[in-house]
Amino acid sequence: MKNATGIDDPSPERWMAEQARTRFSYLFRGGQGQQQAGGGGSSGGFSGERNPWEATAWDDMAQVAIFRANPEKAKQFAAAAGSRIGALRPS
Repeated sequence: MKNATGIDDPSPERWMAEQARTRFSYLFRGGQGQQQAGGGGSSGGFSGERNPWEATAWDDMAQVAIFRANPEKAKQFAAAAGSRIGALRPS
């Protein structure tokens, strides 16, 4: 849908879906197929989710997102990778 200036003005739902797919995809990662079959690091026993505390999958932004959503799960992920909450680099 075009707005008054002739620019495509998506609905909030369409805008959010586009942001989730592109610009802010790191906020929407999780158990959505991020771990590749046969490699890509283990999940530490967390039902197919990649573990952003592991050295091979280190991801500060994903760590923050997990910690904000569920601090206990974040602590479990960090412990499973031999790391800790607040670590600045992989152990």
